[in-house]
Amino acid sequence: MRLTHAFAFVLALGIIGTACAPAAVSPAAPAAASPAPAVASPASAAASPAAPKPTTPVQLTKVRMSHAGAQTFRLPLYVAIQNGYFKDAAIDLEVIGTSSGSDAMKMLAGKAVEFSTGQVLDAVNLNREGINIQGVAMLTSKLGNSVIVRKAIANEIKSMADLKKGLNRTVGVTSVGSGTWQFAVYMGLASGLTKEDFNFIPVGTGANVIGAVKAGRVDAMSFADPENFQLVESGDAAFLIDLTDVATHKKLIGDTYLNNQIMVSSDYIKQKPEVVQGFVNAIQRGTVWASEHSPEEIAKLILGYEGFKGSDEALMVKSLRRMITAIPKSVVITKDAFDNAMKFPVAIGVLDKPMAYDLLVNTSFAEKAAAQYPAKP
Repeated sequence: MRLTHAFAFVLALGIIGTACAPAAVSPAAPAAASPAPAVASPASAAASPAAPKPTTPVQLTKVRMSHAGAQTFRLPLYVAIQNGYFKDAAIDLEVIGTSSGSDAMKMLAGKAVEFSTGQVLDAVNLNREGINIQGVAMLTSKLGNSVIVRKAIANEIKSMADLKKGLNRTVGVTSVGSGTWQFAVYMGLASGLTKEDFNFIPVGTGANVIGAVKAGRVDAMSFADPENFQLVESGDAAFLIDLTDVATHKKLIGDTYLNNQIMVSSDYIKQKPEVVQGFVNAIQRGTVWASEHSPEEIAKLILGYEGFKGSDEALMVKSLRRMITAIPKSVVITKDAFDNAMKFPVAIGVLDKPMAYDLLVNTSFAEKAAAQYPAKP
């Protein structure tokens, strides 16, 4: 797996060839007194090991995937990378980081990558442009987003209505049109507001989120763990809306939600179905491993991933505990999770009515993967 960031680094994986050891040679038998040539006995011939057959290195298929920074709601992906599941599937994966989910989708639309992670609305937007993109694997089954407000003004902010731009408030998102923007707009609608009522500030991901809140560039931040949780833990912010609370999630969203998914173009599915299957197999193995291990064990594993390096281990464990109910045992995208996710584009006015499940979702690869790599009951 190679990790490339739009601004930074590439983590390279190579194929390590294993040279075959030369065959052992039995010492020659001592010459007999008779001039007749010596003949090896059947027993001694059997004792000599046969020369091993040369091994052929597995040919890996180069695959590129875009995504908007390391987030715990993509947990099965990082587990699969760290445990070598993509290499097991004969895939040489390069992960390309972007500043937002929208940018990641642009790379998929432009065929700069073969796979991407993203939201349902991302697939909706591309399909409306005539680019048929399908979700093939679910990464988490609940929406883990949250809205936090700066601690200094937390007593003044009781609902999304208190964040209106008419009150000179600003709301940070990764970018306009991204999943974090969609969530903020949807939560605003619940308070009787429209997207025009907010002053959204694009801040990107990762350290930029932390910096924007601490520096007071934004009054509120629509994002997710670990950044939002880290800001609350450090005393810089307070939760206004936190969907990792099961009761809150059920009230505002429903029981399940297609939070993030692996997406690929229909053309690539037709051209290389075996690669798509191998990719989804790796994700399924990742979610099974995550569902069967503790937050402490998961944290130790994924902190080795380049995007999480330098993160506080104790904080990561706490963040993983908050999302434990969102780890699916199967990466099959369910109709119920899809329907709840489709509420967003309809509610914010992108669609008049939901797009068809069969158009945006292909479950065939995930169903095969779940059958081959089932989770424990």
